[in-house]
Amino acid sequence: MIAFFGLNLCVGPVLAVGLVQRTHLAGWGSAALGWFQACSGICAAAGAVTAMRWKPHRPARAGLLVLIAQAAGCVMVGSVPRPVVFVAMGMIGFTAGLASALLSGAFQQTIEPAYLGRTSSIVSLSDEALMPVAMTAFGALISLTSVSVACALLGTTFAALMVWSASRLRG
Repeated sequence: MIAFFGLNLCVGPVLAVGLVQRTHLAGWGSAALGWFQACSGICAAAGAVTAMRWKPHRPARAGLLVLIAQAAGCVMVGSVPRPVVFVAMGMIGFTAGLASALLSGAFQQTIEPAYLGRTSSIVSLSDEALMPVAMTAFGALISLTSVSVACALLGTTFAALMVWSASRLRG
């Protein structure tokens, strides 16, 4: 459950605030931002298609470990040259599509059916309630440091959360 809370709260601010700030400060223009987002979306679809074929023995662990690459993409967004931002966005998108399918399936298999609706509601509510706080805090962090430092800190924290969560899985 803790990993689910961290997923959107770590990536959302990087994409909604960090990428926009990076694109603006670098003078790449709004078209570049659109292309970055399109790259992420296309790769997310490819990740979801891959998830239909790939059936790891331990899907929850696999999904969490895949998200370490997403965390690396978050770090990259803040500091790499423009062509490599496409690679970062591709990493973020592909891993989102792949890990979402793996983790959602594992979530549904793990939670007792009588509690599935309640736990899903808690995850959704946490996203909706905490996302404005995460966005604001990330924007403040950018103001206090820089886009590259903020993306590096959040990406590193996200990777640590995924490693910790994967290490806590039983079986």
